[in-house]
Amino acid sequence: MEIEAKYKLSDEEAGLAVFHSQMVRQYCVGDGHTLQMESEYYQDPQGRLNAEGFTLRLRRENGRGVCCLKQDVRTEDAVWIRKELECPAETISGGVRGLLALGAPQSFADAVRDGELELVAQVRFLRRTLLLELGGACVELAFDAGNFGAARGVPFYELEIEWKSGEKEPFRAFLRALEQAFSLEPQPKSKYARAKQIACLQKIEK
Repeated sequence: MEIEAKYKLSDEEAGLAVFHSQMVRQYCVGDGHTLQMESEYYQDPQGRLNAEGFTLRLRRENGRGVCCLKQDVRTEDAVWIRKELECPAETISGGVRGLLALGAPQSFADAVRDGELELVAQVRFLRRTLLLELGGACVELAFDAGNFGAARGVPFYELEIEWKSGEKEPFRAFLRALEQAFSLEPQPKSKYARAKQIACLQKIEK
């Protein structure tokens, strides 16, 4: 299960202000990582994946291919709760096989059984991450800055804080403190939803 909070950011400066703040750095474990991310999102022509709340993504993280399947469970203000499966993969077909081998739901298997998947959205961004120990909770903070779309990219900036293990209350308390300190506004749409919307607009403009 994936549990994470997403927040809108106005620009890179706003993200770096949070990322380098004493409020964050006092909990850091290690120096963190920087990842170049390239994500591709796929759907079936019949729209069964969307109907089931699935997001199917092939991502390259510093060149390493990872295929991920997410299924929405619910949202609570800024917090997203989703089921998640992922496996190493260099192609979407290889990723689908890997996800099925891991026990992906039957509804996913039904949606992809004919093998006709189409690329519907792309996102490219730089992710800066920090691992935090919050007195009983292990949390990853990520600042993402990049573009939606392939040719004419639309810039975006956002903050993600993901619960990894341990107690959940320190995670939620940390979110409340960050929201208050930096006047953070929840991001109500996933990267996939925003990238897909922009891809549709770009097709109309052509």
